[in-house]
Amino acid sequence: MREKLDTASKRFRDHPRMIANRAVQLEGMLQEKKIAERAPEIIDTLCEVQLSGRSVESFSSLTQQYYNLRMEGLDRDKAIVALRQQNP
Repeated sequence: MREKLDTASKRFRDHPRMIANRAVQLEGMLQEKKIAERAPEIIDTLCEVQLSGRSVESFSSLTQQYYNLRMEGLDRDKAIVALRQQNP
């Protein structure tokens, strides 16, 4: 898990603890909506968006965008595609 957090920290320029807390928070929010995604999986998923080599505003910002897309009915894969389009 530490390796995942270190990788995410470099990509998003957020502290690993902040990333972990936000991922756990998003896990809970998704569970309330009957969407089963674990925090480590969420970190991996959102790191997939970062293919252009640049950092987005923050991991927190991206988790909010991801949550909104999931609430619109997009599955994981479609949400990643949408995030890539929003964050070129």
